[in-house]
Amino acid sequence: MSILTEERKVTLIETLFERPETEIDLKDYQTYFETVDTEIHYLNDSRDFRELLFRLQADQLVSVALVAVPRLRRNPSAEQGTILDSLRSGDIPGIQRHGLPREKTILEHILDGIVRIWLMVDPSPTEELHNTGWRGRRKLCDFVHGVFYPGQEAPKFPSAEATTARDHELMAEMASETTQVQSCLTHPLTVSNLKKLTNITTYWITHLEKHLEFDSDYSNLSVFTQNRWLLDAREIVQRWRSDHTPDPNIHPHNQPKMNPGDVHYRTGSKVRLKEFGFYHDRVIELAQEFINPPKSWDTIFKDYRNPIQYWTFWIGLVIFIATVVSAVLAGVQVYYAAHSAA
Repeated sequence: MSILTEERKVTLIETLFERPETEIDLKDYQTYFETVDTEIHYLNDSRDFRELLFRLQADQLVSVALVAVPRLRRNPSAEQGTILDSLRSGDIPGIQRHGLPREKTILEHILDGIVRIWLMVDPSPTEELHNTGWRGRRKLCDFVHGVFYPGQEAPKFPSAEATTARDHELMAEMASETTQVQSCLTHPLTVSNLKKLTNITTYWITHLEKHLEFDSDYSNLSVFTQNRWLLDAREIVQRWRSDHTPDPNIHPHNQPKMNPGDVHYRTGSKVRLKEFGFYHDRVIELAQEFINPPKSWDTIFKDYRNPIQYWTFWIGLVIFIATVVSAVLAGVQVYYAAHSAA
């Protein structure tokens, strides 16, 4: 059971995802609240909090989120110091507001934790993964870009004018590739079919940056667990694009593909590759692996993605075995007939 009260849960979802209270069903967010609880426990068990004799309460985390998230949403290029200044000028119960190093360290960790659970980047209890969190004069958008594209220089935050620029050749190439791969799929690309038809092992993760990452060496696929979070995040992106895309020909394509509350009804329906706007390369790689013939004997006997090939293989195998058995029996008969005549 989550340590957050029902009221604070609703407030947190309203703040993080800009959803009206009337559209919030807390049952859809249970796994997300468990992630929040895990983050709070992690912070309280951290060395810095133990040395400072400080224990973070759920209400304190929500109070910091109410101040920080709206500011970060309006200004993704904000630095941590700017947000810390606004927090230190506010009223957060249980945290001193006198500019002391203790207070600064506490707020840094809490703010870092809020960014992780808000954007679902590195929300895990593994301390080694948290050592490279958002700190100092680094912009939030640069930090997030570094998480998803390590080692690559972060681009400038897109302006309204930049969203109208489209690389038509690249888009056409991606659309053609998607259509070609989609036409080759004889079964829906789902976790259930991956398990049933291939030797790909699925790992459920809470790291958004690892979503749909496929390790071909070990046939491991990482899948993000927070389905409700993905739907909320996509709606925010679509709303932002609608507000910043003046071209009327592009506008309709930025509308939500489903209504709020449809998360349960989407399960099991046919998934089209063109719906994966953010993870196109990863899902195409996975689809190609799914289409390719099996590479090991433990999957070849249950590979019925192509029914014609599947039954042709088994019928041919039966005919081959029957032919071998007939040849052996004929040889035995000839042998005994020859010895009987002698």
